[in-house]
Amino acid sequence: MNPLDRLHLITGKLLDSAPDAYGDLWTLTRQLYDLLFELTALDPDQDSNRQSDQFLTTGRAVGLTWAAMCIHDLMRTKKFMDGLYKAVLDKQKAAPGAPVHVLYAGTGPFATLILPLLARFTSQQVQFTFLEVNPESFHCLTELVALLGIGPYVRHFHLTDATTWQAATDEPVAILVTETMQRALKNEPQVAICLSLLPQLSPETILIPEEISLKLGLVSYQLSDQLTPAVIRPLAEVFSLTKSTVLGNAAAYRKIGIPYYFPETTFIVPPQLVDDSSQFTLLTDIVIYQDVVLGYNESGLTTAHPLKLATEDVPASLTFRYQVDKTPGLELMTTLEQRGHN
Repeated sequence: MNPLDRLHLITGKLLDSAPDAYGDLWTLTRQLYDLLFELTALDPDQDSNRQSDQFLTTGRAVGLTWAAMCIHDLMRTKKFMDGLYKAVLDKQKAAPGAPVHVLYAGTGPFATLILPLLARFTSQQVQFTFLEVNPESFHCLTELVALLGIGPYVRHFHLTDATTWQAATDEPVAILVTETMQRALKNEPQVAICLSLLPQLSPETILIPEEISLKLGLVSYQLSDQLTPAVIRPLAEVFSLTKSTVLGNAAAYRKIGIPYYFPETTFIVPPQLVDDSSQFTLLTDIVIYQDVVLGYNESGLTTAHPLKLATEDVPASLTFRYQVDKTPGLELMTTLEQRGHN
């Protein structure tokens, strides 16, 4: 079986597997990882691949090995693939006969999320533009495309920072997909990429993921077992990354530049809310596309992120603002009241 047929077999099974078929997904994601490293003859343990992070003015772009290892986050891989596939189908129905142009910002070494599309669509039906800032990952991707013989699918390769790249006005983009993030939108340039690219594209362009919501939550632990969460309670949304959020801040971002701060959100803490068994945390919810959702604890992207407060006293309020700079993330400010725990 040739390499492309082997790839089609694995990715076809990934798309067709149920989201709760964890055993199958575990096996398939590892088969995909092994195949891609076999084809490119890469060594994930090589120092140059493990130490190739790029530090940008808008966050950290992970190096080749760490980008490739995201495949092992099986629900992340499965659901992003499902969401992108569904979005392509919808765009194809909306404009029959026209190729669906997908702009993929931050491809890593394998452009993993688009691989299932190769078996389901012809190069006349779907086309790709790839943006990647890491030279090792970029060169790996160009070699993989050549090895698989899928060049007709690719309009453009760009070794570039997606936060500064300028889109061509004569090549409309149907779908923008970028998965350059950690939980709580820390450290990586997901927000900056969207702020830069979305305003250049059509209002009809689909953004994947459609929404990344950061919520303040409260984890209440069993006093007898501090390792076992008893209750995880969402309290309030403190930041949301959507097309609307991005476009509403795009003009100010262009004018102000880095650092850029989104509007603040304040949560007033009821004095009876917190006790000695509770901890404030950030929860990340991801709507990839329509009903394809990456829920709490399904992925490394949606695990709880405990907040570290400067004092043991219960704050009267918590104020958040998202900042875009070389270490992006939510900035937390507290207003204290000397009332202790209740």
